[in-house]
Amino acid sequence: MNSSIYISSKYYWMYNLSWRRPGVSVGRNAPRYVVAHEIGHVLGLGHVNNTDRLMNPNTGWTNPPPDITRDEDNWMKGNALARTCD
Repeated sequence: MNSSIYISSKYYWMYNLSWRRPGVSVGRNAPRYVVAHEIGHVLGLGHVNNTDRLMNPNTGWTNPPPDITRDEDNWMKGNALARTCD
């Protein structure tokens, strides 16, 4: 399976299911946590209702850096798109 991450000057962030494959488009000046949040979507994570967590749908994280749970970490690592860094 292929995925795409586009860095663009036109878009701030967007998760687009119409591409028929995981992908995100973020603005080149987007905060790093927004980029990480969108990559979380590509790797299968959904939104959560907790302002301390990365996958909160708003950018007002209350305790930066935003957290991910052990289950979220394991889910992303188990995704077919994830690769181990050497």
